[in-house]
Amino acid sequence: MIPHPDYPSGNNVNPNDIAVFRLRTAFTFNSYVQPISLPNGGVIPTAGSSAVASGWGVTEDSSQPDILQTVDVVVIDEATCRQLVDNFVSENPLTDTMICTGPVTGGISLCNGDSGGPLAQNGTLIGVASWVITPCGREGGPTMHTRVSAFLDFVNENI
Repeated sequence: MIPHPDYPSGNNVNPNDIAVFRLRTAFTFNSYVQPISLPNGGVIPTAGSSAVASGWGVTEDSSQPDILQTVDVVVIDEATCRQLVDNFVSENPLTDTMICTGPVTGGISLCNGDSGGPLAQNGTLIGVASWVITPCGREGGPTMHTRVSAFLDFVNENI
C-alpha cells in the first residue's frame, strides 16, 4: 500500500485520502472481477448526476454484510455540501478534491467499513469513499469521497 504522501494519518477526516495498492499477482478477470476506467484529469462530476457506491460496511442493523452492498447516490455541488456539513461540524473539513453525495433524506449512506470503496459513474472510478456524517444515514448528512481525477498524477506515478 502506498498512501498519498500528504495524507496526515491519525485523524478520521483528512484531505488526500487515497492510496495505491500494488499486487503480487494479477487479478484473473471473469464475470465477477473486471477492471474499471480512471477519469480524465481535473474532471469534476456534475451536480445532480447519479453514481453507484459500493462497500462492505455495516448495514442499518449494524451487521457486516456477506454480500457486497451497492447504493445509487447523487452528486451534490460543493456549496450545498458545505452548508450541509456546517450543520454537523464546527470546522468544515471539505476540500475541492472531494465529491459529496446523497441522498441526504435519511436512512441511506455509506457507513463504517465502506472507506476505500469505489464510487463509479458510467463505468469510471470517480471517487473513493472517505468519510460520512455519523450516525450513518443521518438526515442532512452527506457522504464524502476522494475525487480520483484530482489525484491522477499520484496514481499514475505509483502503478
